[in-house]
Amino acid sequence: MSELTLGVDVSDVIARLAVVRGPEILARGIVAANKPAAIKEAAKKALSGGKTAAVAVALPTAGDAVPEELSTALAGATAKNTPITSIAAGTAAAIAEHRLGAAIGAAQMV
Repeated sequence: MSELTLGVDVSDVIARLAVVRGPEILARGIVAANKPAAIKEAAKKALSGGKTAAVAVALPTAGDAVPEELSTALAGATAKNTPITSIAAGTAAAIAEHRLGAAIGAAQMV
């Protein structure tokens, strides 16, 4: 069984989470209050004890760093050494649409 990737979008008032294994979506549409403790609990539930290879956090602006309190909470929901990476929310949405949504097969995305 391959490892899981946790995606957390904190670019809005409500945090949204998704869990994937390779191309397979295991969970999506998970919502939590945009507070580290609530995100941690939602992540633990969504991961159901699975081994997590990476966490990607979508933030409002490119170049934003994952807040330390959120990094700590996510480390508590996964293994302490799981890499946590930030990505701009718009970029994350474009990647998701290209891989699994309306833009599947598109040669270019702007």
